[in-house]
Amino acid sequence: MELICPGLLGPLPLRPEPFPALPNLDRLLARARVDEAVASDPFAALFAAFGIVAESGCDLPSAPLCLLGDAPELLAGEGAAAYWLHADPVYLRPDMERLRLFELERFALDAEEAAALVASFNDHFADDGLELIAPTPQRWYLRLRRPPALRTTPLYRVMGEALSPDAISGDDALAWSRLLNEVQMLFFADPVNRAREARGEPVVNGLWPWGGGQLPAAPGCGPALVVGEHPLTHGLAHWAGAGHRTPAQWLQDPTLGERGVLVYDESPWRALHGRDLGAWSDALVACDAALAAPLRALRRQRWSEVMLDPCAGTRYRTSGWGLLRGWRRRGLRAHCRLARR
Repeated sequence: MELICPGLLGPLPLRPEPFPALPNLDRLLARARVDEAVASDPFAALFAAFGIVAESGCDLPSAPLCLLGDAPELLAGEGAAAYWLHADPVYLRPDMERLRLFELERFALDAEEAAALVASFNDHFADDGLELIAPTPQRWYLRLRRPPALRTTPLYRVMGEALSPDAISGDDALAWSRLLNEVQMLFFADPVNRAREARGEPVVNGLWPWGGGQLPAAPGCGPALVVGEHPLTHGLAHWAGAGHRTPAQWLQDPTLGERGVLVYDESPWRALHGRDLGAWSDALVACDAALAAPLRALRRQRWSEVMLDPCAGTRYRTSGWGLLRGWRRRGLRAHCRLARR
C-alpha cells in the first residue's frame, strides 16, 4: 500500500499542544526505511505511482485526468484528443505592487453564477478557439484548438501568494498574460460580480490556467486500486483501468489488489492551507485510525510493504520485519516541520 498524504509533516505555523496520540503513524515512521529526494508535489507523487513524470518544459497533464474524474463524457470522441487546461475561477487582490491570488472556497460560487460567467467568457472568446467548461462550480476547464507553448504553476502552489512573473512561462506566456488581463476586465463588469460585491463577497475577477495537456496513453504499470476523494484519483483510476473507492468505502474492507493500492489523503494539506491547526490534528487522528488495518496486515505478512509519502522530500517504507524494530521510537512529532517565520 502506498499512502500519499501531503501536509502530514507540515510545515506547521506552530505545534498543537497537546500533540494528538498517533500510535500507528508513530510506529510506521519510527521503524521505516527512508527514501530521500522524492517528489514534493502531491500531483507529481500521484503521477509517479503510474510511472509518469513531467517532460521538460511541460506541465503534468492533470487537467484532462481531473476532467475524466469530473465529467468523463466530455472526453469521449474528439474530447480525448483535445488539449485541456485547468482554468479555475479565482479572486485577485492588489497588494503593494503585485497581485495576490486566492481561491473562493469560503465564498464558493453556485451553479447559476458559474454558468453565467462561463457563458460570458465563451461569448467573448468564441472566435479565439477557446471553450470554457464548468462541470462543477469550483473546477473549470479550458478546451483549446492547439497546444500552447506554456509552462504553468499549479493553483495550489500560488494560493495566497504574490504572483511571480515566472508563474507562467514559455513562448506563449506574453499572449496568455494579455488574455488573462482581458478576462479580468470582462468579469469586472459582469452582473454576477456586481451582485457578489453588493453582498460583501469576493468577486471572481480572474482565471488561473495550469496543468495543461492531452489525455496520455494508458500506463503499463500502476496500482490495482486507487482510494481518494479528489477528482484526479477518479480520473487516474478510470484512465489506468484500476478500481476506485472513496476512503469510507475502502475502510469498510481494506483489501489489497494484486498490484497494490494507492491511497491519497489531502485533508492535512487542506487544513494547513486554511491555517486550521485543529482540523490538521483531526485529520492526523483519522489517518492514524485508517492505518490500523494495514499495519495488522503487515504484521501478519499478508502485505509486503506500507509506504508513506508526506510530499516533503522523503518517503517512508515499512515492512512486516521492519515493525519489529522496537528500539526505534522517533515518531511523527519528531519529523514535523515548523514554518519559517
